[in-house]
Amino acid sequence: MNRIYPFLLAVLLALVLPGCSSGSVAPRFQVVSARAAQRTDEGVRLEITVVGENPNDHEIALGEARYTITADGSSIYSGTASPEVTLPRYGRVEMIFPAAVPLSVFPSNAGAIGLSGWIEYLPPGPFAELLYDAGLRRPTSGVEGSTSLTP
Repeated sequence: MNRIYPFLLAVLLALVLPGCSSGSVAPRFQVVSARAAQRTDEGVRLEITVVGENPNDHEIALGEARYTITADGSSIYSGTASPEVTLPRYGRVEMIFPAAVPLSVFPSNAGAIGLSGWIEYLPPGPFAELLYDAGLRRPTSGVEGSTSLTP
């Protein structure tokens, strides 16, 4: 009798989960600029601007972002951030991804600054929200690009 419950749950999920997608397309992200917001004797605070674009007819809330920043191809920072933004339907939003980099690993003449990683997003629908909040399904969309450093 106890073995039937996991089987029934698996069948139920197999029937319900395909309906969670609701035709939603993942958001797209593009790196557009990088600037040295502050320099001290100890390090550099970078701000990488990323534009998020929503191709859907519904809003998309963004969750945690995990990313790595490179300078001239060498990794100089890895971290997480929360964009705390909702992409409007058929809209675009600029987000700032920060990084505090020790001066000892930051190249003095850094040219190309790159960012790569992913950002979680919440698909529409109450069941998708339930799965997201429970940590069972958190879809992600990648972000990758480089730009020249603005002083």
